[in-house]
Amino acid sequence: MKAAHRPLILSGILILISLLALGQSVPQLIAYQGRLTNAAGIPLDGVSVDLTFTFYPTEFSATPLLTVTQPGVPVSKGIYNVLIGSGGILPGTESSLAGVFQNHAEVWMGVQVNADPEMTPRSRITSVGFALKAGKVDTAWLTAFKQANDFDGDGVSYTTDCDDGDPSVGPPSWQKLGADLRVTSNASWSEYPSLAWTGSEFGVSWEDYRDGNYDIYFARVSSSGSKLGSDLRVTSAAGNSSEPSLSWTGSEFGVSWDDRRDGNEEIYFARVSSSGAKLGSDLRVTSDVYDGYYPSLAWTGSEFGVSWMDGRDGNWEIYFTRVSASGSKLGSDIRVTTGGIYADHPSLSWTGSEFGVSWHDNRDGNPEIYFARVSSSGVKLGSDLRVTSDAGSSNDPSLAWTGSEFGVSWYDTRDGNWEIYFARVSAAGAKLGSDLRVTSEASNSAVPSLAWTGSEFGVSWEDYREGNDEIYFARVSSAGSKLGSDLRVTSAVNDSCRPSLAWTGSEFGVSWYDYRDGNTEIYFARIGRVCP
Repeated sequence: MKAAHRPLILSGILILISLLALGQSVPQLIAYQGRLTNAAGIPLDGVSVDLTFTFYPTEFSATPLLTVTQPGVPVSKGIYNVLIGSGGILPGTESSLAGVFQNHAEVWMGVQVNADPEMTPRSRITSVGFALKAGKVDTAWLTAFKQANDFDGDGVSYTTDCDDGDPSVGPPSWQKLGADLRVTSNASWSEYPSLAWTGSEFGVSWEDYRDGNYDIYFARVSSSGSKLGSDLRVTSAAGNSSEPSLSWTGSEFGVSWDDRRDGNEEIYFARVSSSGAKLGSDLRVTSDVYDGYYPSLAWTGSEFGVSWMDGRDGNWEIYFTRVSASGSKLGSDIRVTTGGIYADHPSLSWTGSEFGVSWHDNRDGNPEIYFARVSSSGVKLGSDLRVTSDAGSSNDPSLAWTGSEFGVSWYDTRDGNWEIYFARVSAAGAKLGSDLRVTSEASNSAVPSLAWTGSEFGVSWEDYREGNDEIYFARVSSAGSKLGSDLRVTSAVNDSCRPSLAWTGSEFGVSWYDYRDGNTEIYFARIGRVCP
C-alpha cells in the first residue's frame, strides 16, 4: 500500500470520544478517517483492509504506548472510516486509549495496512473534545459525519467524489458503458422490446416477424451486456402477437401482449423461466368481441396486475385485471375509465399495497395525461387525476413508483414539437409540483421510458435532433428537477426507436429496436457512472 502525498490527513476528521472515564462502561473510541492509494497513486476502491494503529510518546519512539487492531475495514474510493478501539487492544506502557491521552501531553500515531510496514511519517494526535458524561455512545453521529465530510475540500462529499483526496476530481459522470449489443440477428423485423432486471441479469421480450407473422420472443442478457443463450419463441399462433410487457417475479418472468389468434385483438399472458424456457401454456386474459391493445404488466410480490386499452364499450377505455403467479386469471376485468372518448397506452406500477396506472385520454378535446389508483384486489380507488392541462397533445406516459410517490414521464406538443416532460404524483393520487420539461430541442423527442434508482429517476427516449431517431438518456431528481445534461446513447446512421429502461441497483440497461442493419433488430446498452 502507498499513502497519499501526506499519508493520513487528520485535520477535521479525527474525533476523540469518551476518553475520560466514568468507569470502564464508558466506550473508549476514536472516530478516524484516512485515505489509501496503491503504488501507482490510484485510490483503493471496493476492498477491505486490516489496519493496525500504534500510539507513541514521540514521533520516533520505538516504545509503543498502545496498539489497536481493526480488521476488515472497508475502503471506498480511497477513503476508510473506522472507530479505533472497537477492534483489538494490545497494551504497551498503557492499557487503554483513555490512559494514552490522559497521561501523555504528546501522542503520535502510526498506521500499518495489512502486512505492510508502518506508514511514514507518523501523525501527531491532538484530542479535540471529550464526552465526560456518556455511559453509552450513539454511533448514528458517525454516519452523519461520514456523509457530510468532504475530505479534499472541493465541495463534493466523499460518498460521491471519485477521488476525495484530489480537489481537482469531482463526482462521476453518467456515460454509456461499452458498445451496443445486437440481441437479434435475423432477416426479418424485431420491434418493441420490454426490458426487466432479475437481480443478476436482464430479460428482454419483443415482437418478431421471422416466422411469417409477428410472434413474441424472449432472450437473456448478462449484467455486463452479453447475450446469454438463444432466443425463445414464446408464441406460435397463426395470428399476430404484438407489444409485449415483461415483468420479473423474483424467480421467473411474466409477459403479456396483444394477440390476434382469436380473430380480434385479445390480451394474453405467459410465463418464462429464469433460464429462458417457456412455462405452461398461454393464458387468454380477455374474451370479448372487441379489440384490446397495449398491455402493461406489474408484479405485486404474489400475483400480476395487467392494464390495457379496450374497445368493448364502443370507445377506447382503460381496463385492469389480475393474474396469479401460476398463470391463471383472478377475478373479472374492471373498467378503470369512463371518459367516453379515447383512453390509450396505460402504464402500470405497483406500490407495495396498490396499483397506480397512467394513460393518455381525449376526454378534454385533446390528449392529456391521466392517473388513477387500483386496489390490490382490483377495485378502483378514488377518481381520475388529470396530470396535464395544456393545449397540446400529451402522449404515452411511463409510470414509476419511488417508495413514497409516483413519477410519470410522457411526450408533449405544447412547445410546438414533441418534447419529453415529467411530473410527480402523490401516493394518494394528487399532483405534486409543476411539469418539468426534460428536453429542449427544436426537433422531436418521444416515447419515454422511466425508471427509479432509489434516489432519482432515469428516463430514456427516442430523439430526432441528429436528423434521425437516436436513443437519449437523462436524469431527474426525486423532487422533479433535471440533473445534468442529456446523454446520447446511440450513434447509428439509421433510426433507433422505442427504448425500454431498467435499473440494476448500480447502473441502467436500455433496449430498443434499430434500423442500422437494414431491418429492425433489438439492441441493448448499459449506462452508468464513470470516474475520470
